[in-house]
Amino acid sequence: MSDKIPAYVINLPADVDRRELMIEQFAKLDRFQLRIMNGCVGSSLPDTVAYALTRDKNWKSNKGALGCFLSHVAAWEAISNEQQPVCVVLEDDAIVTALGKLDQLILPDDAEIIFVNDRMSPKQDETSIHALPMSAALQELNRSRKGAGSDGYLLTPAGARKLLSDCEEKLFFGHVDGRLLRYASTAEDLDALHSESWIRAVVELHHHHTLLPKLGLLRAYVTSVPLVWHRGGSSSRVREDSAPAWGETRPS
Repeated sequence: MSDKIPAYVINLPADVDRRELMIEQFAKLDRFQLRIMNGCVGSSLPDTVAYALTRDKNWKSNKGALGCFLSHVAAWEAISNEQQPVCVVLEDDAIVTALGKLDQLILPDDAEIIFVNDRMSPKQDETSIHALPMSAALQELNRSRKGAGSDGYLLTPAGARKLLSDCEEKLFFGHVDGRLLRYASTAEDLDALHSESWIRAVVELHHHHTLLPKLGLLRAYVTSVPLVWHRGGSSSRVREDSAPAWGETRPS
């Protein structure tokens, strides 16, 4: 990849401090072209729109999650028209200083999405970076019992078009993390996990009761070491939601 890699950063207009931190980080990463994506403020959506997008009358309590989902969809739309072979999608609460190591990664020829965040990377090799099958990410998530996280992944234009096509049919119910995890996991990946595996249940059940997003839609991988870390802190999505999204737990 000789040209700069597009890096789409999802940021709510009101989150100025987060935006400035991302701009500061990317000022030291000449390999990338930073593109700030204005995130969707879920709480601004009318209840009828939330229902139309999810086909679930209760989802009006999860407009933050829906807004986050739609923000990623906006990034996918932009990437679907890109000429570069791969783009980066990030949320604005990510620490991205290690993205400079991306040139060390040999992309598998069939890769459509590669997760690069710390929650999914098994951290098997601290001296080199290579792509591992999605099963390695599932095993890591099952061990840690952490959310998959959509704070950092690589996506090809072809992969973006597949995501958009399936979402047109299966709508936007659920959290984008769970949807991406389902799209990236094959039936064979799930069969390799224990029948009572926590992460297997998340992947199998994370969908609307009448709309089934396609398992294994994307050829997926995870980097052996993370290139992006979750900074933590309060979540705009959680602040907007009056009820937990599916599969999410919150402190009492």
